[in-house]
Amino acid sequence: TVRLWNVETGKVIKTLATFPAAVYGLDFSSDGKQIAIAGADNTVRILNVNDGQTIREFDGPEHAVYTVAFSPDGSRIAAAGMGVGSERQVYLWSRDSSQPTAILQGHDDDIYRTEFNSSGKRLMTIGYSGSLRIWDTESGKQLFEQNSGIVSYSGSFSPDASKIVITSNDRTARLITLPASAR
Repeated sequence: TVRLWNVETGKVIKTLATFPAAVYGLDFSSDGKQIAIAGADNTVRILNVNDGQTIREFDGPEHAVYTVAFSPDGSRIAAAGMGVGSERQVYLWSRDSSQPTAILQGHDDDIYRTEFNSSGKRLMTIGYSGSLRIWDTESGKQLFEQNSGIVSYSGSFSPDASKIVITSNDRTARLITLPASAR
């Protein structure tokens, strides 16, 4: 179930939707009018925040989706999650089409985090076993790879996209400086 809460009162403002399986990830569009949802039912959806209606459901994923992200301008969506064997896929869509515009491959671990940098030209993906990838969103080319070997759950770009912070299960946050070619 997706609910919006008033953080001051602790009360539910609105219930947007209830799905047949767990919701693993979500992200607001930069204007706050839409929310992207990633689910255990292999789906990625965009909902209208005002009325909770599904605007679009995206095609592609065949396994649970853990993470979803809007690009800064709201024109693209990235999502990823589980896979089988040695390949996990990262899906990119135009917000206006249900068909993927690109499918990025390179992770061999389940992907827990996707995030666009502030320009929308780079996409960060973080895998369960500590694999970090930076992708060029236009070409789909992988620009940077680092493997920490430690279970990692999340990460975020610095505002200038020169660094990434990653959180791990060893109770640490790692600050990684990206080479100029991956910024």
